[in-house]
Amino acid sequence: MTSRFTIVAALLLLAGCGGGGTGNVPMTPVKPSPGTSGTPGTSTPNTSGTPGTTTPAPAPTRNVLNARITEAGRVRAELQSLDQTRIADVPTSGRSVFTGPAIMTVSQGAKSYQMVGDSRVAVDFGSRAVTGNVKNIQGRRENQSTFTASGGIDYSNGTLGTGRSANILAFDYAGNLKVGSDKIGLDGTAIGALYDNPASGKTPPQGLQALDGTPSSQIGQSVRTPNMTATVNGKTAVGQIYVGGRKN
Repeated sequence: MTSRFTIVAALLLLAGCGGGGTGNVPMTPVKPSPGTSGTPGTSTPNTSGTPGTTTPAPAPTRNVLNARITEAGRVRAELQSLDQTRIADVPTSGRSVFTGPAIMTVSQGAKSYQMVGDSRVAVDFGSRAVTGNVKNIQGRRENQSTFTASGGIDYSNGTLGTGRSANILAFDYAGNLKVGSDKIGLDGTAIGALYDNPASGKTPPQGLQALDGTPSSQIGQSVRTPNMTATVNGKTAVGQIYVGGRKN
Protein backbone atom coordinates (compact mmCIF):
# COMPACT_ATOMS: atom_id res chain seq x y z
CA MET A 1 0.00 0.00 0.00
CA THR A 2 1.22 3.51 -0.80
CA SER A 3 1.53 5.32 2.52
CA ARG A 4 1.42 8.85 1.06
CA PHE A 5 0.18 10.22 -2.21
CA THR A 6 2.31 12.17 -4.63
CA ILE A 7 0.99 15.25 -6.36
CA VAL A 8 1.76 13.71 -9.75
CA ALA A 9 -0.26 10.58 -8.94
CA ALA A 10 -3.19 12.67 -7.75
CA LEU A 11 -3.21 14.78 -10.89
CA LEU A 12 -2.99 11.70 -13.10
CA LEU A 13 -5.91 10.08 -11.33
CA LEU A 14 -8.12 13.14 -11.63
CA ALA A 15 -7.15 13.54 -15.26
CA GLY A 16 -8.00 9.90 -15.89
CA CYS A 17 -11.46 10.43 -14.42
CA GLY A 18 -12.16 13.29 -16.82
CA GLY A 19 -12.48 16.60 -14.96
CA GLY A 20 -14.66 16.20 -11.92
CA GLY A 21 -15.58 12.60 -12.64
CA THR A 22 -15.15 9.94 -10.00
CA GLY A 23 -15.31 6.64 -11.81
CA ASN A 24 -18.27 4.34 -11.38
CA VAL A 25 -19.31 2.15 -8.47
CA PRO A 26 -22.68 0.78 -9.59
CA MET A 27 -25.17 -0.08 -6.88
CA THR A 28 -28.87 -0.32 -7.59
CA PRO A 29 -31.75 -1.03 -5.21
CA VAL A 30 -32.79 -4.62 -4.63
CA LYS A 31 -36.32 -5.87 -5.14
CA PRO A 32 -38.34 -4.97 -2.01
CA SER A 33 -39.43 -7.81 0.23
CA PRO A 34 -40.32 -8.23 3.90
CA GLY A 35 -36.67 -9.20 4.50
CA THR A 36 -35.24 -9.29 7.98
CA SER A 37 -36.03 -6.71 10.59
CA GLY A 38 -33.24 -4.73 12.13
CA THR A 39 -32.12 -1.25 13.01
CA PRO A 40 -29.13 -0.06 10.98
CA GLY A 41 -25.98 0.73 12.85
CA THR A 42 -26.73 -1.20 16.03
CA SER A 43 -25.07 -4.15 17.69
CA THR A 44 -26.58 -6.79 19.88
CA PRO A 45 -24.75 -7.30 23.20
CA ASN A 46 -22.93 -10.59 23.52
CA THR A 47 -24.43 -12.93 26.09
CA SER A 48 -22.03 -15.82 25.72
CA GLY A 49 -20.02 -14.81 28.76
CA THR A 50 -17.05 -13.59 26.74
CA PRO A 51 -16.40 -9.99 27.76
CA GLY A 52 -15.68 -7.26 25.25
CA THR A 53 -17.37 -8.84 22.24
CA THR A 54 -20.58 -8.18 20.32
CA THR A 55 -22.62 -10.18 17.87
CA PRO A 56 -23.34 -8.67 14.43
CA ALA A 57 -26.32 -6.36 14.10
CA PRO A 58 -29.33 -7.81 12.26
CA ALA A 59 -29.39 -7.59 8.49
CA PRO A 60 -31.42 -4.62 7.20
CA THR A 61 -34.69 -5.15 5.39
CA ARG A 62 -34.45 -4.65 1.67
CA ASN A 63 -36.52 -1.47 2.03
CA VAL A 64 -34.08 -0.08 4.59
CA LEU A 65 -31.08 -0.97 2.42
CA ASN A 66 -32.76 0.49 -0.67
CA ALA A 67 -33.32 3.75 1.20
CA ARG A 68 -29.60 3.95 2.02
CA ILE A 69 -28.63 3.12 -1.58
CA THR A 70 -30.99 5.78 -2.92
CA GLU A 71 -29.66 8.41 -0.52
CA ALA A 72 -26.05 7.50 -1.35
CA GLY A 73 -26.82 7.91 -5.04
CA ARG A 74 -28.50 11.26 -4.44
CA VAL A 75 -25.53 12.61 -2.48
CA ARG A 76 -23.08 11.33 -5.08
CA ALA A 77 -25.04 13.01 -7.89
CA GLU A 78 -25.11 16.24 -5.91
CA LEU A 79 -21.36 16.15 -5.35
CA GLN A 80 -20.66 15.35 -9.00
CA SER A 81 -22.59 18.47 -10.01
CA LEU A 82 -20.12 20.69 -8.13
CA ASP A 83 -16.95 22.31 -9.42
CA GLN A 84 -13.50 21.49 -8.13
CA THR A 85 -12.56 24.08 -5.53
CA ARG A 86 -10.22 26.77 -6.80
CA ILE A 87 -6.77 26.84 -5.21
CA ALA A 88 -7.35 30.39 -3.97
CA ASP A 89 -10.53 29.28 -2.17
CA VAL A 90 -8.96 26.43 -0.17
CA PRO A 91 -8.62 27.53 3.49
CA THR A 92 -5.18 27.64 5.09
CA SER A 93 -6.49 27.27 8.65
CA GLY A 94 -9.42 25.73 10.47
CA ARG A 95 -10.98 22.30 10.22
CA SER A 96 -13.93 20.86 8.31
CA VAL A 97 -15.73 17.54 8.60
CA PHE A 98 -17.31 15.95 5.53
CA THR A 99 -19.89 13.19 5.94
CA GLY A 100 -21.54 11.07 3.30
CA PRO A 101 -21.57 7.64 1.70
CA ALA A 102 -18.77 5.18 1.13
CA ILE A 103 -19.84 2.85 -1.68
CA MET A 104 -17.85 -0.36 -2.05
CA THR A 105 -18.00 -3.44 -4.24
CA VAL A 106 -15.96 -6.61 -3.78
CA SER A 107 -16.14 -9.78 -5.87
CA GLN A 108 -14.30 -13.07 -6.03
CA GLY A 109 -15.51 -15.85 -8.28
CA ALA A 110 -19.20 -16.40 -7.64
CA LYS A 111 -19.16 -14.29 -4.49
CA SER A 112 -19.98 -10.58 -4.64
CA TYR A 113 -20.72 -7.91 -2.05
CA GLN A 114 -22.16 -4.49 -2.75
CA MET A 115 -21.89 -2.28 0.32
CA VAL A 116 -22.70 1.20 1.55
CA GLY A 117 -21.35 2.76 4.74
CA ASP A 118 -21.30 6.07 6.58
CA SER A 119 -18.07 7.92 5.82
CA ARG A 120 -16.60 10.71 7.93
CA VAL A 121 -13.57 12.65 6.68
CA ALA A 122 -11.93 15.36 8.81
CA VAL A 123 -9.64 17.84 7.03
CA ASP A 124 -7.34 20.11 9.03
CA PHE A 125 -6.44 22.93 6.66
CA GLY A 126 -3.67 24.18 8.92
CA SER A 127 -1.72 20.94 9.35
CA ARG A 128 -3.03 19.53 6.01
CA ALA A 129 -3.93 16.27 7.82
CA VAL A 130 -6.84 14.09 6.67
CA THR A 131 -8.39 11.42 8.93
CA GLY A 132 -11.67 9.55 9.24
CA ASN A 133 -13.48 6.25 9.01
CA VAL A 134 -16.39 4.27 7.61
CA LYS A 135 -18.94 2.76 9.96
CA ASN A 136 -22.37 1.15 9.73
CA ILE A 137 -21.60 -0.91 6.63
CA GLN A 138 -24.51 -2.78 5.09
CA GLY A 139 -25.11 -4.39 1.74
CA ARG A 140 -26.21 -7.34 -0.30
CA ARG A 141 -24.67 -10.53 -1.66
CA GLU A 142 -24.85 -11.97 -5.15
CA ASN A 143 -28.08 -13.76 -4.21
CA GLN A 144 -29.63 -10.42 -3.15
CA SER A 145 -29.67 -11.35 0.55
CA THR A 146 -28.85 -8.39 2.78
CA PHE A 147 -26.33 -8.13 5.60
CA THR A 148 -24.78 -5.85 8.18
CA ALA A 149 -21.00 -6.26 8.17
CA SER A 150 -18.96 -6.49 11.35
CA GLY A 151 -15.98 -4.17 11.45
CA GLY A 152 -15.23 -0.91 9.70
CA ILE A 153 -12.66 0.99 7.69
CA ASP A 154 -10.17 3.54 9.05
CA TYR A 155 -8.62 6.44 7.14
CA SER A 156 -5.04 7.31 8.11
CA ASN A 157 -1.86 9.03 6.88
CA GLY A 158 -4.06 11.45 4.97
CA THR A 159 -2.80 14.72 3.59
CA LEU A 160 -4.03 17.72 1.63
CA GLY A 161 -1.82 18.93 -1.19
CA THR A 162 0.00 22.24 -1.27
CA GLY A 163 0.64 24.90 -3.87
CA ARG A 164 -1.01 24.15 -7.18
CA SER A 165 -2.39 20.91 -5.72
CA ALA A 166 -3.90 22.44 -2.58
CA ASN A 167 -7.38 21.20 -3.58
CA ILE A 168 -6.27 17.56 -3.91
CA LEU A 169 -6.24 15.08 -1.03
CA ALA A 170 -5.30 11.49 -0.37
CA PHE A 171 -5.57 9.08 2.53
CA ASP A 172 -4.75 5.48 3.29
CA TYR A 173 -7.69 3.24 4.16
CA ALA A 174 -7.73 -0.21 5.69
CA GLY A 175 -10.40 -2.44 7.12
CA ASN A 176 -11.38 -6.00 7.86
CA LEU A 177 -15.05 -6.79 7.47
CA LYS A 178 -16.92 -9.96 8.33
CA VAL A 179 -20.05 -10.96 6.46
CA GLY A 180 -21.38 -14.21 7.80
CA SER A 181 -18.45 -16.64 7.64
CA ASP A 182 -16.64 -14.58 4.98
CA LYS A 183 -13.81 -12.18 5.81
CA ILE A 184 -13.29 -9.21 3.51
CA GLY A 185 -10.09 -7.17 3.57
CA LEU A 186 -9.67 -3.76 1.93
CA ASP A 187 -6.43 -1.80 1.85
CA GLY A 188 -5.20 1.05 -0.32
CA THR A 189 -4.88 4.78 -0.88
CA ALA A 190 -7.85 6.85 -2.02
CA ILE A 191 -7.16 10.03 -3.96
CA GLY A 192 -9.63 12.80 -4.63
CA ALA A 193 -10.38 16.49 -4.47
CA LEU A 194 -12.40 19.24 -2.79
CA TYR A 195 -15.51 20.61 -4.49
CA ASP A 196 -17.93 23.53 -4.20
CA ASN A 197 -20.48 25.62 -6.04
CA PRO A 198 -19.17 29.18 -6.50
CA ALA A 199 -22.66 30.46 -7.29
CA SER A 200 -23.99 29.31 -3.91
CA GLY A 201 -22.22 32.07 -2.02
CA LYS A 202 -21.20 29.56 0.65
CA THR A 203 -17.66 29.39 1.95
CA PRO A 204 -15.80 26.67 0.03
CA PRO A 205 -15.13 23.86 -0.02
CA GLN A 206 -18.56 22.27 0.34
CA GLY A 207 -17.76 18.68 -0.54
CA LEU A 208 -15.14 16.08 -1.34
CA GLN A 209 -14.88 12.94 -3.42
CA ALA A 210 -12.19 10.26 -3.45
CA LEU A 211 -11.85 6.80 -4.96
CA ASP A 212 -9.65 3.78 -5.48
CA GLY A 213 -9.86 0.28 -6.90
CA THR A 214 -7.94 -2.85 -7.75
CA PRO A 215 -6.29 -2.74 -11.21
CA SER A 216 -8.93 -5.01 -12.76
CA SER A 217 -11.92 -3.14 -11.30
CA GLN A 218 -13.97 -0.59 -13.22
CA ILE A 219 -12.36 2.24 -11.25
CA GLY A 220 -8.93 0.66 -11.56
CA GLN A 221 -9.27 0.57 -15.33
CA SER A 222 -10.44 4.19 -15.53
CA VAL A 223 -7.63 5.75 -13.47
CA ARG A 224 -3.88 5.54 -13.75
CA THR A 225 -2.93 4.92 -10.14
CA PRO A 226 -5.07 2.08 -8.68
CA ASN A 227 -3.82 1.17 -5.21
CA MET A 228 -6.41 -1.16 -3.68
CA THR A 229 -5.71 -4.66 -2.43
CA ALA A 230 -8.93 -6.60 -1.82
CA THR A 231 -9.30 -10.09 -0.41
CA VAL A 232 -12.10 -12.50 0.47
CA ASN A 233 -11.07 -15.14 2.99
CA GLY A 234 -7.43 -14.32 2.31
CA LYS A 235 -7.66 -14.77 -1.46
CA THR A 236 -7.27 -11.96 -3.99
CA ALA A 237 -10.50 -10.26 -5.02
CA VAL A 238 -11.65 -7.41 -7.26
CA GLY A 239 -12.74 -4.31 -5.37
CA GLN A 240 -13.38 -0.59 -5.57
CA ILE A 241 -14.42 2.24 -3.28
CA TYR A 242 -16.00 5.66 -3.71
CA VAL A 243 -16.03 8.14 -0.83
CA GLY A 244 -18.26 11.20 -0.93
CA GLY A 245 -18.82 13.81 1.72
CA ARG A 246 -20.66 17.08 2.25
CA LYS A 247 -19.37 19.70 4.67
CA ASN A 248 -21.23 19.53 7.98
